[in-house]
Amino acid sequence: MSLKRVTELLDLSEVFFLATTSTQGVQIRPFGVYIVFQDEIYFITNTGKAVFEQLKANPRIQISAILPDRWFRISGDLAEGSVESLEAFRRAFPKYGQQNDAVTFVLRNGTLIEYPSNGPVTCSSI
Repeated sequence: MSLKRVTELLDLSEVFFLATTSTQGVQIRPFGVYIVFQDEIYFITNTGKAVFEQLKANPRIQISAILPDRWFRISGDLAEGSVESLEAFRRAFPKYGQQNDAVTFVLRNGTLIEYPSNGPVTCSSI
């Protein structure tokens, strides 16, 4: 599968769930926006949120969402993004990047697994 397939699934889901770990265990929260910048997927948060601290301590994540005909899971690492990626995010989603403490994270070492209601499970690198 390609980056294109991942973006199709994220777009169709509208809301997807990002899981991280903390000292209290797995933490899951809804996310709804991302950008593709320089052929990589970026997410945004801010330094005041628990998810930021969790990603700094352990960058391993999973993203999951359910669609009418399938569900999918993305596993990988999120590394802190560049100033350029933050500017790209601000252009794409002005309301999400207005805070001075906004920061982007880029997906690395990603794997996509799709579980269709009818048909075989597929697994691919992103």
